Amino acid sequence: MKKLFLTAFLTLFVLNFIMPPQSDDIAVFLGIQSQNHSFFGSYFTNNGRIGEILYTGFFAKFNQSIFFDLLNAFVGSLFLFAVFVLFFGKLPRDRDDLLKFSLLATLMTLFNTPGSTFLWGSGSFNYLWGASFVVAFLLPFRLFWLSLTPATPATPTKFSLVEVAKALGLFVLGVVAGMGNELANLVICGLLFVNILFVLRARIYARLWHFGGAFGFWAGYLLLLLSPGSHQRGAGQRDFTGVSELLNLDILALLKRFYLAFNGLYSFGFVAFFLVVLVSFLNFRGVKFRWQHVVGVAVCGVAVAVLTKHVAGLPVAVAVLYMLVKMSQKEKKLWVLVWLFAGVMCANIPLIAIGSRVAHRAHFGTNLVLFFEIIVLMWHFCGRERLEKWVKVALSVGLAAFLLNCIQVRVSWEVLKSEATKTQEVVVSKWFFKRLYPFCDWNDLKKGEANWVGDAYAKFLGVKSVWLK
Repeated sequence: MKKLFLTAFLTLFVLNFIMPPQSDDIAVFLGIQSQNHSFFGSYFTNNGRIGEILYTGFFAKFNQSIFFDLLNAFVGSLFLFAVFVLFFGKLPRDRDDLLKFSLLATLMTLFNTPGSTFLWGSGSFNYLWGASFVVAFLLPFRLFWLSLTPATPATPTKFSLVEVAKALGLFVLGVVAGMGNELANLVICGLLFVNILFVLRARIYARLWHFGGAFGFWAGYLLLLLSPGSHQRGAGQRDFTGVSELLNLDILALLKRFYLAFNGLYSFGFVAFFLVVLVSFLNFRGVKFRWQHVVGVAVCGVAVAVLTKHVAGLPVAVAVLYMLVKMSQKEKKLWVLVWLFAGVMCANIPLIAIGSRVAHRAHFGTNLVLFFEIIVLMWHFCGRERLEKWVKVALSVGLAAFLLNCIQVRVSWEVLKSEATKTQEVVVSKWFFKRLYPFCDWNDLKKGEANWVGDAYAKFLGVKSVWLK
């Protein structure tokens, strides 16, 4: 396990070291130097997420140092292991665990915009760090339920200072975790409520920290939703509608926004998940794959991507739910996948207010759930030997492409700095900023026009203007 952690850490460190600060990183670095800067400024002006507050309030000043690369790589490595424990209830130890961990790393590399969520300073704090707080918060609940067996039921605990300290500690962690993300955290709020109802109804001896953690998380999520900065950020969206305005909409307009909110399911991770569910369902129905089936599945994937993104995300989600239910009726242990996907669907409810899709990186939390479902389905239907061969190839290709993308970003940044030493009006070819979209999705320079990214780069480099030709 130590070798696996070291491998993950060194890989992430090298990638962090190569990747230069981009887009928001430069703007925030300049802002943190101003005299009017305050630690909680983002909460009131731009974004209420805890990751954004930490980054804009303090850590952005270290973005261009090796300390930041080491810290971000360490957090990323810890996150991968913590997610594995949350999924499977143990650390990776044997060959099967290593294969599952490698599959998780493959999915994160190929389908979760890893450049934007693991390396880019602003993105990693908003998504990697924010999700890390949530996973750390959920682990005590996961391990508690895992420890309960008929032989070792929960026993009553006496009131003590230790129990109070645990409850207060998880309350604080809950507040921080609750401020991590607007989408996935809505579902977790509901799960915490169900958890409390269940332990009370089943007369299981719940710990005081169950209640402390739940109330802390709910408080944190409310702080995020009520953040003036988050409201201002949402108001900047073209179709944003506040709660009071939503309540004044007629039923048809409200249903339309509800329907369109499910177009927000679209992400690289969701398309991959749909294809795995479809192949698993066909396998479940006894279909023997030939070349025409492979072509059909590929065409289905393209059609689903277009439908979910532009037309009808809800019918696609219902189709996925139908396939999962059908498989679960025979394979009872797959019912958990049905409920997890229902939770992913519910996570799109906040998009009713936004009225549009969000960036791929914003699906970081819900994609984790989809990746767990992919691992379970592939493990169930593929077999270890075939899966092992596929993972070796996919992870190698994914990491190689990721590395090349990071190098290309570094080269484009060095070209930009070099041009800034020659002229006050920097114009560089668009080819230097041609990104491999599955790996990053931050705002970048625009062709033939000025934008806030170019203005930030110009100020940072000490020139008049920066844009693409």
